[in-house]
Amino acid sequence: MTDGRRGIVVGLDVGGTKIIGALFEPGTWRVLERVGAATPGSPGAADPGLVATAAVARELAARAAAADQRVRSVGAGFPEYVAAGRLTSREVIGPSAAPDHVLATEFEPETMITIDSDVRLGAMAEARLGAGRGIGSFLYVSWGTGLSSTLVIEGRAWAGAHGEAIALGEFPIPAGIADGSPVSLEAFASGAAIAHRYASAGASPADGARGVLSRAETGDPVADAVLGSAARALGSVLAAAVRLVDPAAVIFGGGLGSVTELTGRVITEARSRLPSRSACRWLPAELGPDSGLFGAAILAAEAVSGSAARPAWATGPGSTTGSRGSPSP
Repeated sequence: MTDGRRGIVVGLDVGGTKIIGALFEPGTWRVLERVGAATPGSPGAADPGLVATAAVARELAARAAAADQRVRSVGAGFPEYVAAGRLTSREVIGPSAAPDHVLATEFEPETMITIDSDVRLGAMAEARLGAGRGIGSFLYVSWGTGLSSTLVIEGRAWAGAHGEAIALGEFPIPAGIADGSPVSLEAFASGAAIAHRYASAGASPADGARGVLSRAETGDPVADAVLGSAARALGSVLAAAVRLVDPAAVIFGGGLGSVTELTGRVITEARSRLPSRSACRWLPAELGPDSGLFGAAILAAEAVSGSAARPAWATGPGSTTGSRGSPSP
C-alpha cells in the first residue's frame, strides 16, 4: 500500500551546549518545524546517553505525525570524530549507545538514520546552499563551543583516511600568544575556552563566550584581551593552514564564526602572517550558525536517494556514513 503522507527529512545538529533539530522539505530546504534544547551535561559529557538528543528527535517525530507528514530519513551531525557512520570519539557528548540506534527508537521502523561530523555537514551545506557555491576549494571553519575545520575541494569535503581531517583545534598555537605551557588552539580559542579563560582572569563568570563578547562591547578590558588573544591564536593557525593547502577561500561558520567583528580580528592576524601575493578570500557562512543543521538535512535526503553509502559531497575512506541498524559502537 502506498503511504500518502508527505515525505520530509529531519536534520539534527548536536553541539557542546545545545541541540537543534528541524523538519525540512527536501529539495527546497524549507524549515517546517524547529526544536532546540540545551545540553544537560558538563564539558566532556554534554549529553550522556544522548537523552536530550533523543528528546529533540521525539518532539520532531511528534510534530511530523501531527501534521500527517512521514519522516523518511534523519541526518545528524555530532561534534566528534566520525568514520564510516560510527563515532570514533566521545570527547564532547560523553558515553552513549550508538547514535543511530538511539535515534532509531524515536521514528518509524523504516526511517533511515545517518550520522557524520558536524563540521563536515556544515561545510557541505555551505558548498551546496551557501557561501561556498561556485568556489573550487575552501576551508570551512566552525568556531563555536568547539573549534574545527573541513577542507572542501570541488564540492567534496575531504574526510581523510580515518574521518579525522577536521582537527584544526588540536593544532598548537604559536609561542608568544599564550603564557605558560604549550596549548592547543581549541583549549585556548574555542567558545568554551574563552569563557573559562575570562573567569580564570578574575572576572565574574559570563554567560559563555557570547557573554564575554557582550562585556567587551561595553568596554571590559579583560574581556577584550581574552577575545583578542583568541583571535590572534586562530588567525595564526589559519595562516599556516592557508599556506599548507592554498584554498581559494576560508569560510567562517558556527556561533562565534558568525560574529563579524570577531572574525575581522582573526582575518587581520592571518593576513599579517601571509605573503602579499595571497589571494585567499575570507567569507562568512551564508547559513550562519545553521550550516550544520542544513547539512544534516541534506545528508538525510541523500540517504533516501541511495548515495549515503558514499555521499557525493564527501571523499576519502573516512567519509562513509551509516544507516539504520548499522553496528556502530
